[in-house]
Amino acid sequence: TLVHTDMPRLDRYLDFPTQTHPSVLQLGGSNPEVLGRATAIAAPYGYDEINLNCGCPSPKVAGKGAFGAALMLEPNLVAECVAGK
Repeated sequence: TLVHTDMPRLDRYLDFPTQTHPSVLQLGGSNPEVLGRATAIAAPYGYDEINLNCGCPSPKVAGKGAFGAALMLEPNLVAECVAGK
């Protein structure tokens, strides 16, 4: 969603009240380039942490390929995703 949404609408997805700190944004996916772009888009919003979903066992998530818990089977891909390569 983040890399496919125009800038004026991003606040709808990313903005949060500062009094809710610490706040974490969790990204899902398995494409290092897209995840790197999503992280760059989200960074200015001031999240305390941005992490990658590597644990969701839901068939709707993990059952769709290298996403969620399915990433546990691809440690090298996870390393690339986290490095933003």
